[in-house]
Amino acid sequence: MIYINILIVLLYVMLAIISRKHYSKYKGIKKVVYAMSDYIFSMARKKINTGRLQHDIRKLQIVSDKDVKIMSENFIKKNIAVCLVAFSVFNVASLLFGIAGTRVVDAGNVLYRDDYNGQTREYDISLTYEEDEAWINLVVMPMEYTVEEFYEKSEKLFRDFEAELVGDNEDLLHIRGDIHIPENPENVFDITWLSDSPKILASTGKVNTDEIADKAFVTLVATIEYGEFSASHEYRLGIEGRKETTIIELVEGELYDLEQENRNQKEILIPKDLSGVKISLEQEKNNTSVYIFLLGTLFCIILAFRKAAGLKQDIRNRDRKLMDLYPWFVNSLWLTLGAGLTVKSGIKQLIAEGENGNPLVLELEYAINQINSGLDEAIVYEDLGRRIGLNAYVRLMHQLSRNLKIGTRDLLGLMEDELAAALEIRKENAKRKGEEASTKLLFPMVVLLLIVMLMIVTPILVSL
Repeated sequence: MIYINILIVLLYVMLAIISRKHYSKYKGIKKVVYAMSDYIFSMARKKINTGRLQHDIRKLQIVSDKDVKIMSENFIKKNIAVCLVAFSVFNVASLLFGIAGTRVVDAGNVLYRDDYNGQTREYDISLTYEEDEAWINLVVMPMEYTVEEFYEKSEKLFRDFEAELVGDNEDLLHIRGDIHIPENPENVFDITWLSDSPKILASTGKVNTDEIADKAFVTLVATIEYGEFSASHEYRLGIEGRKETTIIELVEGELYDLEQENRNQKEILIPKDLSGVKISLEQEKNNTSVYIFLLGTLFCIILAFRKAAGLKQDIRNRDRKLMDLYPWFVNSLWLTLGAGLTVKSGIKQLIAEGENGNPLVLELEYAINQINSGLDEAIVYEDLGRRIGLNAYVRLMHQLSRNLKIGTRDLLGLMEDELAAALEIRKENAKRKGEEASTKLLFPMVVLLLIVMLMIVTPILVSL
């Protein structure tokens, strides 16, 4: 993982150097990050479709087509810059944890065991014999308590059992025939034996070498029970197949036995050389750096989606506010037309009466500015409906535009029909807000219900 972290750092440096021509566009300490973001966007510009983003931004901002294009590009560049910074922070943290987690244990070759309530430890051990080198993973179990007389007797029996198990074989790591399962030396104990590979070594001591090709290691567990006390011991047996065991495998078995024999010791000292095999110890792997790296990647993805979701939520809020204003807009426009004003004059009157920051007023101001700049009034109204993007406004703006183009009669009558529709929309909006309010009140009601139930039940429980 460390090499990946370093590679990412180098990629950041290369990206900063390559994007240096963009530095002049930005000022301050942020210029390097924004320059990198600008360069990434310029490389992917052709593959990024900003049409939908421009449409969303245009709903929130009253700007020209040129400006909305610039704003959409800046929105993407800013998100890229934020992700670059966030990812770099997590990558550096991952690198630091990775470096801190790869310390090599000193020459003492000491395995540390956790306390009684601790966790198991894993050690990567290097075994070197002549030109052969191998890595094994040794699991060190936490310390175990002993129970005076029972465990003292059990330990003695386990040592005696080890000598009896060999039988006619060379030793426990070179089993070529059946082993001898010791009998119960004292009737006061219940002794059971269990093999983890019964097809190779049965619990009765029967060995079946037909099941293996070269060599297999089998764990034979002896359990001594006496009343409520119980003690178990694992014997690591090397069952020989048709191929001689390698020296590395022999040393691995001996290290396993060493760990088993010192289950009640806090520290285990392993030799630096065993049967000609050099042994060096590396501390257990630290996966914190990997987790931090993955967390950083996930954080950047969530951050990008959150930005997009926030933009969508702003659009939904804007649409709701516009629909809430629609009945007011239609009613006010109908009144101004009834007073003899033109549509343009009526809209100007609405702008004067509207509140500052009102999204509808901002859209109407933009439309009036377009008309004052020389654009056709009918086209401006059609464009206004498209910009707002809500069916009610699109329909109304189309009627106003059509009236200007072909001189539709009885515009007031059409406005009265639209006013009736607007009132229905107002009723639907009120109904929707009422449903939303009742939903929001549901959680406090549940909390109050639980409190009342707790007040009723508590005296009953206390009196029991």
